Amino acid sequence: MERSTPAQQQAEAPAVVLNQLGIRLTAPHIDTAHINPDFLRYNEIVDPDWPIDPPVIIESGFSLIEYDNGLSITATNDDLVISHRSAPLATDEIVSPSVAIRYLVMAPWPVEYSAVHIGLVGSMDTASLGIAWSLSPLNHLSSRMFFHDNAPNVQARAFYEFDDKSITMYISETGDDNIVTGVHFSAHIHRGIDSGLSLVERIEFVDSVIDNWKDDISSFEQFASQFYRNYSI
Repeated sequence: MERSTPAQQQAEAPAVVLNQLGIRLTAPHIDTAHINPDFLRYNEIVDPDWPIDPPVIIESGFSLIEYDNGLSITATNDDLVISHRSAPLATDEIVSPSVAIRYLVMAPWPVEYSAVHIGLVGSMDTASLGIAWSLSPLNHLSSRMFFHDNAPNVQARAFYEFDDKSITMYISETGDDNIVTGVHFSAHIHRGIDSGLSLVERIEFVDSVIDNWKDDISSFEQFASQFYRNYSI
């Protein structure tokens, strides 16, 4: 795809538009039969006025409930994923964190959580700004990075390691007629849970992670902006 040279003047990066925020709770022996519309509505885990987007799937070891507002709840024997998707997804409209916290409180069985994951998806629109993009294969913030400059899209994956979490970023360019018109980002933020914690302490830890979801969005936006160097055409 068409890119400018580093000698050209660097322009300000466009904003990252958030499209999805998901929360995945990992634990053994999740009872998927309890993850159904009646349980969620009766316990006020979801707003009872939210219309369901059919079909609802309730099977042995798997449940899927989707709502018209973009919220989806998926359960397997090892994972519960609560995700909110919209294009764009305004911060003041995101409901997945509050739904996840209400589930923590109302779950009718003891859950030995082993990890909590925050998933984020966003994009940058470069077409309207009249700029070309240059993906930097060297990012000093990442501990490991894989970079593939294969036509038609550049794709990259980077890992960030911190004391309390790890972040995997996925980046790809989109466009038409060999011209970059946008950049797609997704992030997986993983936090393991100390095996020595009690059940109550595990729930408290998960609750604190979810309660700080806005900090994860800020980190996601910051890392996404630093990945790409754009230059005025």
